Amino acid sequence: MTFSERELREGVALVTCPECDGEGRLEYEIAVPDFGAYRGGELQGKIMDCEMCEGYGEVEVEITEEELQIIVQLENSGSIH
Repeated sequence: MTFSERELREGVALVTCPECDGEGRLEYEIAVPDFGAYRGGELQGKIMDCEMCEGYGEVEVEITEEELQIIVQLENSGSIH
């Protein structure tokens, strides 16, 4: 994974949401009561916006100072560019 200069400068990067794999939507199970039964109901699948990324498909992650130093070392050694 590579980061832009702006992301490295600000210490925050946008990455693909690990929950929805960047789709922005997931199927969640929703409890649906059965009004005919005293204590009953069922779970139904419903496609909704991902709770983690709020439907954007990406989440912000912080780049720590230690991670930044490792990136700089790798760039200076020519391992990444």
